[in-house]
Amino acid sequence: LAAIAIPNFMRMQQRAKEASVKSNMHTLQLTVEDYATLNRGAYPDDNTSTTWETTETLEDLKPGGALSGWFVNPFEGLATTMEWANNQVDPKVYVMTNTDPGDVAYANDGTGGSVNGDAQRYTILAIDAAGNQMNHMLSNY
Repeated sequence: LAAIAIPNFMRMQQRAKEASVKSNMHTLQLTVEDYATLNRGAYPDDNTSTTWETTETLEDLKPGGALSGWFVNPFEGLATTMEWANNQVDPKVYVMTNTDPGDVAYANDGTGGSVNGDAQRYTILAIDAAGNQMNHMLSNY
């Protein structure tokens, strides 16, 4: 009985951790959309771009505000490594450089250097338990 139950339990733990990463991705997406609402519809280049309306950054808008970290990595129990990749011709084909399970990336088509961000398209990606880029991708196009 243990030979059946233990592997099933291990797989359930992995699925729960990957579900937590997907939740982190969704939280980032909501923060990015909130930013765009305050920035005349343009998305941020990265986490330091400021909104036109309130001069807030993604760091200010994330849950917990600028003083909190982004997410806890469910695989490590430490802060999630965030990857910011602006000026991608097609953010949907971006390949993450971070490969630790639970890492999250934000890629956009912005030109960079803008005070208020200028991206029109973005994609949010993450790394799964096996160290591969997840098939689960969040995008605005």
